[in-house]
Amino acid sequence: MTYRINIAEGKGRNWNDTGLQYSHYYAVETDYEETMLKIVDDLMQIYPYPAYEITVSKSTTTSTRVLLAQNMPINRG
Repeated sequence: MTYRINIAEGKGRNWNDTGLQYSHYYAVETDYEETMLKIVDDLMQIYPYPAYEITVSKSTTTSTRVLLAQNMPINRG
């Protein structure tokens, strides 16, 4: 599991003038939830809302072992 922390910078009013339009500023990734929470807390002190917007995404992956011909026993029957 990977957490991606995205920091976006406010760049003027949005298309319907109801708030700010944000543009990607930078992102960091970590594999640990506790670390992610600490990073977000630190970043919120440095990049205050609404001038910046901090969002977090979580990515999960699954893997399956694949048997390769070179690892399979030879049937000499």
